[in-house]
Amino acid sequence: MDSEDQCSLTDPGTSVNAEGCGGYQVDSDEDGVNDEIDQCPGTIAGTFVSTVGCSLSQIDIDGDGIDDAADLCPGTIDGAEVDLNGCSPDQRDSDEDGVTDIADICPHTIAESFVDANGCALDQKDSDNDGIPDANDAFPNDPDETKDTDNDGVADGEDYFPNDATMSRADQAESQSWILYVLLFVVGSIAVGLFFTRSSSSKTSKDDSVISDELFQQALPAEYLQEMADISSPEQDQWVDDDGVNWYRQPDGSVMYFDTISNEWKAN
Repeated sequence: MDSEDQCSLTDPGTSVNAEGCGGYQVDSDEDGVNDEIDQCPGTIAGTFVSTVGCSLSQIDIDGDGIDDAADLCPGTIDGAEVDLNGCSPDQRDSDEDGVTDIADICPHTIAESFVDANGCALDQKDSDNDGIPDANDAFPNDPDETKDTDNDGVADGEDYFPNDATMSRADQAESQSWILYVLLFVVGSIAVGLFFTRSSSSKTSKDDSVISDELFQQALPAEYLQEMADISSPEQDQWVDDDGVNWYRQPDGSVMYFDTISNEWKAN
């Protein structure tokens, strides 16, 4: 009866419910989408829904078993294993370094660290697999070398002078050793020059003394010198030695000789 029909304008031939309403006239979950096209009956009242009557919590667009409301990775490939967030390894980035877990060989990178294409920061990467992180390895691509103490670009193991940045090869030391040889030569030459200068000066002094004695003796005959010695000397014990030097002994026992150069008696 029309008095009991809640949907009086139902199209002829339409299947209706007890209230006389067809599916297109009924919205059981009151989501604004009639039951005929509502793919998600039972939507919570007041929930925003799509044109087919489904809220995000009712939809799983990528079919990974996680509804879109909870799915952080809505475009998961069919059949991929996902976590509780609906993400597969090729979608997930656990350490948030910008490299997905499936490609990240350093999964625990510190937040905001600069990483390479493999998701590794310098303190994680060991390019030459020598056990020393690239950040601490002076030669990150050489498994045999890790240190360069003097920062000259030559590894300590190959550096003949690991603490001297100006030299690294043995031939460099040899090529610069001429400086040392030159210095030694100069010092040696100066020393030899001084030696001969002093020797020459000493010899010249001696020669001058001999010459002076000879000239003095030539100027004054021996007899005259003897007479001078006899005149100048006190009458004490006196004698002439084999070298022609006049000597005399004073009363107090001291001995003096006659210096023919200064023409004076001098104490011995």
